[in-house]
Amino acid sequence: MNVLVFGNSGSGKSTFAGALARVHGLAHLDLDTIVWEADTVAVERRPADVRASLETFLASYPRWVIEGCYGELVEVAAGRCTELVFLNPGLSACLDNNRRRPWEPHKYATKEAQDAMLADLQEWVTGYYQRQDAWSYTDHRRLFEAFTGPKREITSTKAADELRQADPVQEQPGGLPMNRTAYNSIATQWDTARSGFYGRERDYIEAVLSAAPPGSTLLDLGCGTGRPMAEHIVSRGRRVLGVDQSEAMLAIARRRLPREQWRLSAMETYRPAAGFQGALIWDALFHLPRTLHEPILHRVVDALPSGGRLMLSVGGSAQPPFTDVMFGQEFSYDSHTPQQTELILRGLGCRIILAEVMNKPDGKRDKGRDAIIAEKA
Repeated sequence: MNVLVFGNSGSGKSTFAGALARVHGLAHLDLDTIVWEADTVAVERRPADVRASLETFLASYPRWVIEGCYGELVEVAAGRCTELVFLNPGLSACLDNNRRRPWEPHKYATKEAQDAMLADLQEWVTGYYQRQDAWSYTDHRRLFEAFTGPKREITSTKAADELRQADPVQEQPGGLPMNRTAYNSIATQWDTARSGFYGRERDYIEAVLSAAPPGSTLLDLGCGTGRPMAEHIVSRGRRVLGVDQSEAMLAIARRRLPREQWRLSAMETYRPAAGFQGALIWDALFHLPRTLHEPILHRVVDALPSGGRLMLSVGGSAQPPFTDVMFGQEFSYDSHTPQQTELILRGLGCRIILAEVMNKPDGKRDKGRDAIIAEKA
């Protein structure tokens, strides 16, 4: 499945494409992320660099959804898509969607910065039907009519609404919406703070890599911005399939390691397919209700080959679910004890290679953290 979604700004492209990616497990490219310079507003990248980024994405992912309004890029991708989707709900719907658009942290540093651009955006959207450039209705109509493969034009929000209802991220239980919003808000701060390894993390990841041959792929579930874990994996001659529910975190990861595979998905709904030789669930599992931990571990272990290794971190003490604050944002936490997690892994046919304390509980804010490395029999 390779789906190309295009239309005016505010037509629902990002919502539609994001839901499609999560429902079908597709790589997702928002063309805005390659057209504009990172961490700036309205500064275009060189056309040759934009085209190179698009070609890299197309060469890296066998199954994808691409969305945007840039006719010249849509035309390139159209030759390699299996379905073309033209979102054309009309001017009023686009203007209304833009007014209600939530903060897009992968595009703007703050919600205030995004709102400051709204008037200019609405003026540009209004001109969509009069302009004659590559980002206009005229060019989009030409592209749609010229495409000879499967295609559909959506003139209402009904199809997008139906797809959103099937979107697993919309059905997250417990504290997940809190964590997704919080990580979107602090993505840049987190990336700056998480620039290197902590404690013996390098040793742990090397233990996983020792069982994964060069050129093989590792699953990084809850990958964040790709640093330091994915970055190290790539430096050691392996590939990464990173999965995270934070759009802002993944945008940074894609810019950092554009040749790797990145999936926008909640951990508890992601269904890994066989093909990776090792896995990480690092500082991520304890953000989910503990009732979800065993099913997630079961799916990951099932997809691992015999001898493949899993590296994960868990809470270091028996605690009820709790919340805490990081960079001014509230996060939810819940975890089995390390001993309970080891029992689950053994029940899934794994042997424990390593289990050790990383942070000792201090009886106050720090509830402790343990590292576990398991190997599938």
